[in-house]
Amino acid sequence: MYLEQAIADFLKDRACALQDAVVVVHSADVLLNKALDSRDILEAYTRRDTVFMTNNNDGPDGYTNGFYVGHAKALIGALSSYSVLEQHATNGFAQNPYETLLKKTCLHFRVHHQTLRGFGHFLKDFVKIRATGKVFGNLLCNAKSLIDLNFCPQLKKASCDTNFTCNQMK
Repeated sequence: MYLEQAIADFLKDRACALQDAVVVVHSADVLLNKALDSRDILEAYTRRDTVFMTNNNDGPDGYTNGFYVGHAKALIGALSSYSVLEQHATNGFAQNPYETLLKKTCLHFRVHHQTLRGFGHFLKDFVKIRATGKVFGNLLCNAKSLIDLNFCPQLKKASCDTNFTCNQMK
């Protein structure tokens, strides 16, 4: 949450330079298994109050965190949970999952939520690698071959998925 706030502050400090920018932000433990749909990028450019996310872990009260696409202005709001954390606590949301806090933050800053096209296959759209070395999901084999496994030793033992074709990546 603190890192996301730092990214929001970084974007805010460069608001003039980024006034026409669509930004992709993802947590350090996420590797994508598919390409973004160019229509989402174009829509993010025109809908400057909307952040596109996956719905892999959405619930009725929250949005999946860790992967965001949107205009810099919208991302500043979506990534600012830390700045309104005290308000979340006052409203009884302090013990909620991060997904719920993200949704409450988006509502607070009037940021609309949109699901990325083609995403929504739990543990197939991206791979999550925890600091403990636990890998959730299977990385595409051709993507795994491009990774420096000495830098990311968790993936040395992780199996990869050959069930996807290049057509599914589009």
